[in-house]
Amino acid sequence: MLEVTGLGSRYGRIPALADVSLHVRAGELVAIVGANGAGKTTLLRTVSGVQPKHGGTLRFDGVDIGRDTPRRRVQRGIVQVPEGRQVFGALSVEDNLWLGAFARGRAQAPRTLDAVFTMFPVLRDKRAEPAGNLSGGQQQMLALGRALMADPRLLLLDEPSMGLAPRLVAEIFNHIKALGARGTTILLVDQNARAALAIADRGYVMAAGRVVAEGTAADLLHDAQVQRAYLGH
Repeated sequence: MLEVTGLGSRYGRIPALADVSLHVRAGELVAIVGANGAGKTTLLRTVSGVQPKHGGTLRFDGVDIGRDTPRRRVQRGIVQVPEGRQVFGALSVEDNLWLGAFARGRAQAPRTLDAVFTMFPVLRDKRAEPAGNLSGGQQQMLALGRALMADPRLLLLDEPSMGLAPRLVAEIFNHIKALGARGTTILLVDQNARAALAIADRGYVMAAGRVVAEGTAADLLHDAQVQRAYLGH
């Protein structure tokens, strides 16, 4: 579904990605792990179009999307949940969810809204409250729900466990695993490498803007070098 080949990106003169290549097949849950500053977030931002690329190609369903606007990529089905959740705190929970459907129109959105409320009952209970009143875990659920309102074909998740208590991290990862089991294609970045690889089909390890290792999630979890560098062993 997604083919990234020789991708480069930079902030001003500072390179952030260098010759990154990876792929995601339809229905896969693929994790990208690595230390802070490895380029993981920049990679997702470049795929979604928020960050410009400088070299390389991006293909989605075989189509070159390198010049597509972020809006056009959302219309194609590439939807990102940003780092830090980025909910609109002054708007209600329900209005935040409706904003997720802006690029697809409202015809099918009510059915999706019901599905989001079924997945995250707390959002239904708090639908009229300002999103800024939610806890960190509830805001992450809202950010996920908002992305689902866009009916994603490829869901880009950037650090969904950031700043959450361990119990909430487990809950969020259970939701992500359930989405993957239902056939949603997911590209997941998370600092919690062990938790990310535990629910993934395959994984890539990044360092200094490059892919330095790849394989099945199980192989990476049991790779001694990966364990020492990224899993705390």
